Amino acid sequence: MKNNRLLGIVLWGVGLAVECLLLLCLARTYPAAVWVTFGFTLFVFLSQLVLWLSVWRKPLTAEDNFLHMPLFTLSLRYMILQAIPCLLFAFWQTAAQIAVLVNAAISVVMWVLLILSMIAKGHIEKVDGRQKNHRVKL
Repeated sequence: MKNNRLLGIVLWGVGLAVECLLLLCLARTYPAAVWVTFGFTLFVFLSQLVLWLSVWRKPLTAEDNFLHMPLFTLSLRYMILQAIPCLLFAFWQTAAQIAVLVNAAISVVMWVLLILSMIAKGHIEKVDGRQKNHRVKL
């Protein structure tokens, strides 16, 4: 399990470096939209690292790994999805307000999905606990 943590953190660092390089190396000029997208990219990656470290703070069992899989999958998709605004605003010079709206919309949708995933995990654990004790009525 410790290897998974180390591999996850290494891949996190590589993903952050790649997206920052995409954004900063492909842009010919650095208007406000590029810096807004850079800030959102840092927010996405740092928030997901905090989320991963909070899940990994204790050793996970096989059941915990299974129940956290949707959360990790959504988290990974969120970080990959952030590459789209990086590419978009690196090539397309636009107003900062549009960059804020696009990045904020992606963040809000993904955080709603991440929170719903955590709520579903809690509900599944509760139902599973009842099923293990057959005397408790559902």
